[in-house]
Amino acid sequence: MSVVSDSLEQALDGMLDLRPFPAAASQLMAACNDDSSTIRDLTEIIKCDTGLTMGLLKIANSPLYGFAGAIRTVDHATVVLGMRALHDLAVSTAVGDLFESGGGQTVQVRKGLWQHSLKCGCVARLLAQKTDDVAPDEAFLSGVIHDVGKLLILDYDTDGYTQLLADTSLHHFCAAETDKYGMPHTAVGQHCGHNWGLPEEVIDVIGCHHEPEEADFGGPLVDVVFAANCLSANWFEDGEPELSDIEVLERVGIELDADGLEEIKTTAEESIEAISGT
Repeated sequence: MSVVSDSLEQALDGMLDLRPFPAAASQLMAACNDDSSTIRDLTEIIKCDTGLTMGLLKIANSPLYGFAGAIRTVDHATVVLGMRALHDLAVSTAVGDLFESGGGQTVQVRKGLWQHSLKCGCVARLLAQKTDDVAPDEAFLSGVIHDVGKLLILDYDTDGYTQLLADTSLHHFCAAETDKYGMPHTAVGQHCGHNWGLPEEVIDVIGCHHEPEEADFGGPLVDVVFAANCLSANWFEDGEPELSDIEVLERVGIELDADGLEEIKTTAEESIEAISGT
């Protein structure tokens, strides 16, 4: 391990102390996954956190739901949106807070990283619905958090990493990170996942979303997020695709025809719009 890698690894725990996983969002996610939870339970959690409250009202009044400013209370919003939208709110708020914190010249960089992660999460959930092995909510969480390691490296070396992001193609990015820091964002992200107590399958996604064949625990989940990562980049971002849509699906054994892909793309665009509140 290089001296740079030693230094980065030593810095990680300190950086994570400053970036705990948001408590209210974690509580809401746990409640959404608890079969005994009621809408009232969820409402009480949301009301205690300003960020969750504002996020919920923003989503509820977004164009996708057609209420156009008519929803003004948490109680009304929770009933209208239901459990899945609340789970999405919890995940997107928790991870969005992590990506959006920080200032100065990194604001646009963080925003770009967050937007990519959100797109990946939305596509991953839709792909998971086409499989028998992957829970859609777990795919969404894994998709939005897969690149969290980039955030920590950005904290560690703001100017250098911003330049690396701007200058390096996706095809060679992990190798460039390893050359510069001794480890790629995938390894840094795994450290985050262990620190936050995420499930092993999700940690596997963080570490293997560029090389799904290397997964130890969450094979099908890693495959879905790998595909979502590639497809969301192909569909919604500039740059030369690393793999065509068909090549992506063939690599992980997901069977979808052109019509199925187009349906996922269209629905993902609607989900991204709704969660972003734009």
